[in-house]
Amino acid sequence: MKLSAALLLVALPAALANAIVVTYPSDTPDSVVEDAIQSIEKAGGHITHIFELLKGFSAVDVTEDALGEVSTQTANHHGTVEKDQEYTTQEIA
Repeated sequence: MKLSAALLLVALPAALANAIVVTYPSDTPDSVVEDAIQSIEKAGGHITHIFELLKGFSAVDVTEDALGEVSTQTANHHGTVEKDQEYTTQEIA
C-alpha cells in the first residue's frame, strides 16, 4: 500500500502539469474546436470535459507537440490555452 501511495504522489504532479483548458469566443466555428480535440486525442491526450456554457474543453496528458498545434489553431481564432489549475477568490491560510 505504501508503494502505491508513493507512486501516486510521484505521478500526480506530472499529470497535473499536462492538464489544460482551451476556450474560444462564442462565434468560433465548431469545426475549430473539433480539430483541436482531434489533435490532442491523436497525440494520446484525453479530453476530460467539453464545456456547455463556454465554447471549449479541458484535457489531460497533452504532449508538447499537441499543445503547440492546438496553441497555433487557437491563436487564429482568438482563443486561449491555459494550464488547468484551481483558482480561488479568497486567500487560503
